[in-house]
Amino acid sequence: MQKSLNLCSLFDEGCAKNNQNIAVCMLTEKELLNTTYSKLSELSKVIASVLRQYSCIGKFIGIIASPSIHIPAIILGILNAPACFVPVDLLPDTALNSLGIDYMICTNRDSRIILERFHMKHVESPALVPYQLVLMMRTTNITQLESKHNCQIAYAMHTSGSTGTPKVVRVPHKCIVPNIMSLRSKLNVSSQDVVFMASPLTFDASIVEMFLALSTGATLFMVSMTTKLMPRKLAKVLQDNSVTIIQATPSLIFRFGPDLLKKTILSRSTKLRALILGGEPCPVPAVIAEWKEEGNTTEIWNIYGITEVSSWATLYKIAEKDIKNKVNKSVPLGEPLDGTVLQVRNDRGQAITSGKGQLYIGGEERVCLLNDEDVIIPRTMRATGDIVELSPEGLLYIGRKDHQIKRNGQRINLSQLSEAVSSVSLFTSSCILQEPSTNKLLLFVIPNTSKAQPSVDSVYQELEKALPRNCIPDAIHILDELPMTKHGKVDTKKLLAQREVARSGVAGETISDEELRKIWKDVLQIKSEINDDSNFILLGGDSFQAIRLLNQIELVTRQSVPDLLDYILHNKYHEIFELIKKNVSKKTTCKLLTNHSAAEKGCSVLHGLFSDNVQDKLLNPDTENKNNLKTTCKVTTNQNAEATGCLISHGLLSDTVPDKLKNLDTENERKRSMSSVTDNLNKSKQLKTDNTIASNSCTFSDDKKVCRGSQRIVQYTDKIILECNNRTRKRSQGTVSIKERWKYDTAKCIDASPLLVYKDGDNGVVYIGSHSHKFQAVLFDTGLLLWTRMLGDRIESSACLSKCGNYVIVGCYDHNVYVLNAENGGIFWTWETGGPVKSSPIVHLHTGIVFIGSHDQCIHALDIENKNCLFSTHCGGGSVFSSPCIDVAMDTVYVGTLNGKLMSINCISGKVKWKNNIGKPIFSSPSVTKEGVVVGCVDNNLYHISSSNEMLWSFETSAPIFSSPCVSNTHQSTTELTVIGSHDSYIYCIHTLTGKEVWKFKTPSPVYATPFIFQSDILQSEGGNNHFVVCSCTQGFIFVLSLSGQLVLSWELNGDIFSSPIAHDNNIIVGCRDDNIYNLQFVNDN
Repeated sequence: MQKSLNLCSLFDEGCAKNNQNIAVCMLTEKELLNTTYSKLSELSKVIASVLRQYSCIGKFIGIIASPSIHIPAIILGILNAPACFVPVDLLPDTALNSLGIDYMICTNRDSRIILERFHMKHVESPALVPYQLVLMMRTTNITQLESKHNCQIAYAMHTSGSTGTPKVVRVPHKCIVPNIMSLRSKLNVSSQDVVFMASPLTFDASIVEMFLALSTGATLFMVSMTTKLMPRKLAKVLQDNSVTIIQATPSLIFRFGPDLLKKTILSRSTKLRALILGGEPCPVPAVIAEWKEEGNTTEIWNIYGITEVSSWATLYKIAEKDIKNKVNKSVPLGEPLDGTVLQVRNDRGQAITSGKGQLYIGGEERVCLLNDEDVIIPRTMRATGDIVELSPEGLLYIGRKDHQIKRNGQRINLSQLSEAVSSVSLFTSSCILQEPSTNKLLLFVIPNTSKAQPSVDSVYQELEKALPRNCIPDAIHILDELPMTKHGKVDTKKLLAQREVARSGVAGETISDEELRKIWKDVLQIKSEINDDSNFILLGGDSFQAIRLLNQIELVTRQSVPDLLDYILHNKYHEIFELIKKNVSKKTTCKLLTNHSAAEKGCSVLHGLFSDNVQDKLLNPDTENKNNLKTTCKVTTNQNAEATGCLISHGLLSDTVPDKLKNLDTENERKRSMSSVTDNLNKSKQLKTDNTIASNSCTFSDDKKVCRGSQRIVQYTDKIILECNNRTRKRSQGTVSIKERWKYDTAKCIDASPLLVYKDGDNGVVYIGSHSHKFQAVLFDTGLLLWTRMLGDRIESSACLSKCGNYVIVGCYDHNVYVLNAENGGIFWTWETGGPVKSSPIVHLHTGIVFIGSHDQCIHALDIENKNCLFSTHCGGGSVFSSPCIDVAMDTVYVGTLNGKLMSINCISGKVKWKNNIGKPIFSSPSVTKEGVVVGCVDNNLYHISSSNEMLWSFETSAPIFSSPCVSNTHQSTTELTVIGSHDSYIYCIHTLTGKEVWKFKTPSPVYATPFIFQSDILQSEGGNNHFVVCSCTQGFIFVLSLSGQLVLSWELNGDIFSSPIAHDNNIIVGCRDDNIYNLQFVNDN
């Protein structure tokens, strides 16, 4: 290799003869994008010029790692400056500070996130505007990692720490280029190939994937993060786009499952010619044989390496005869790539030629710079931490040096044990770990769906055939899927986190002033000092960070501190410290909720991540609720319904609708505070209306219709069968897509959720508030502004409609509840509470009384017509962040507080009936069920509590719950399902009676908003059901799911989403943190 050769010259080589070839092709949520080599080269030169203008030569330049078709051009532009690129996660204090990154290049959308999370600002760069790219500059001074060799560095990476201590690796051009050229030759990559970029940009394998394509004139194929999370969709996309080379972790391939692989990318007709498995131990040929359809000719390779030696080091082609013969032996690591030196050393550090030892990797031009290294000593060899065996077949991977455990006096290698478990045909994939706290051997498995569901006894019988007696696991966990890190490897930390047992009776430990200030600064990612009068929110903190601070404090003190979250959100530092000191001397006890029946069988089940009992998913339909309703006014919001006999709680529906108005409250905006909704669909059979009414909205006799929240109806195909609305509608045929009907700019970000109100034959009106202090009315059909009312502070509360239909009620940060004229925005009345109002109001549909919470720790009952507060009930010491919900039949209003109390209050007298001390903050709004109420909590659990204050069940997810539950049933049964989102990025559907998981859907990011169930005569789903779920995640993605939890459509907005969507008449209304409220429409392409 020529000494001057670098990644840029590799691209020039590929571009020279393939100027008009497609260089990059990316499938987004909306469209298929592509760019040619010439256009890619042109944009890279523009970026290089901009960087030179700001004297960035030789500096580290950050790149946000989210997928974009411009990523290759950004990388080439940085390299051509010349400078070094650094992939950066959207998390503060990663490579940004350790490498002293002053500049970043990103898309317009990502720039909003950078402004919020990093100390950076926009830099004027008109040349980037046509490409929707932005140059960002740090606003605080920081010292870059100095090195005279920076211009020779191509990029820097943070290692994940999954194979050792995390570290910064700086990769010179001379190290990575030979790696790519060697692989290019061995894999025979040509301009006819389509190379899939499976790895995220923060995983160094992505650089190899990128330049394997760009150095040969081939096409680099990219997909959105959402598509990567959906195996069925991803397999189809790879097949449809004729991908020929895939380099991926075995865990990613395992997610497809054998049946899907045989039908798509490993079918006999596939275009895929090379599947390269790396990043994890390679499956044995017997396992790979299960993936391939007979007649498939795809070559399977095992690739191995470490980031510290510029990605890959060895390559081995698995013999087809070994796959056909289902050989059950380890796959060799293979021969070293060009310029790579391998050495095996014993425990004393001596090189050996036989037996087992630790593998070291080096080479004259392969070793990279670690942390603050400035030069590489000649003949340096990097320790891999991997134990290998020198065998006649070659080097065999044994396992990590730190993966050896002692059990019953004998040493066991977990990697070899895992390999033996993988040979059991009952499982498609597995992971075996030792629990540090108990030394128990834990087995996590995904059952083979092509075979009959195994019993626990049969699992143990099969394991006893495959494993020595001392290797039989102490506990087996059956999972729906193995959690993965962002790099596609099994997330063992998350698996073990599910097993952590809360210890009872542990004495509290003190926390020093110095410790608390450090934790405070770490959570906020700030360097400025914390003084006694510092306020967490004024320093830039938000609710999520407040929860993290709370958890960190309780981790140190090992106990809960009453009212701590309220203090963090509202009080000064010294007051918070004093509160902690008063409480840490007390003892507390915690309990772990487990599935005892499963545990007794030897198969423990952890809620959320683990399926409860994989065989027990059949739910029985219940009886029918029959109530006659009269309606003409309709409201759609995202809140839930009340208990038995009540269709609107949170400003939603009520069973026996008042003559004048029935409204569905809009979802509690960013608040996760969506209220409860019992699906109005089960009443639709009895409704008499003058117009076509969306099944998820309620109606009134006031000639108005209102949409505010969500009504939900759920059917789980093959596992749960629910009766749906008996009205039949002709289903449209053809392909349906989403298009943007309109968007309206509110001037600042939107966390509130929309309220839609409309009259028969008239244009509907969407009501929305934002951080701009403006509360606005926008026409539903056109997106034109009807009126604006400026309030005293920002608005995060969602609005509701009064019983008479004349007024819109909304809370504000200025402590006031505003009652506005729905027609012109005039202020009819204001009620001042004692704190910011983030809670969303709800209306009692018999009495017209409006209930709303406040950070003054009270719930207020307001008589709108007479401009009077009937009562203000104190809620036990915690602020009311979420929205209340009403059980009309029980004359009860339920409300959750930030000190972890769920309150039951008499609607008429305001007296507290009971309170349940859940113990952790409640941001989620409660929802009424037939038996009582469900509510989410930041302790990761969804709780179902009876109307008499009995705990019916709890369902555990893998992260805090800020989203509010949505409860639904159908008109012919009383079966209820609860749909809710979690910060573990899943949407869960839970059987309300039993607390068992029905299905879950993975999104790319945490779910803050509440899902919304609606009816559509244009969408199609399996089984012909015309009810669907619309949900969103914080990263800006909107998903339409069938009622079996399958993805139907998706869309991506240009900002984060905390607002909860509503759907009506084949339209989705949702607010976004890009300042806009959107109307998205389903369109039949035919």
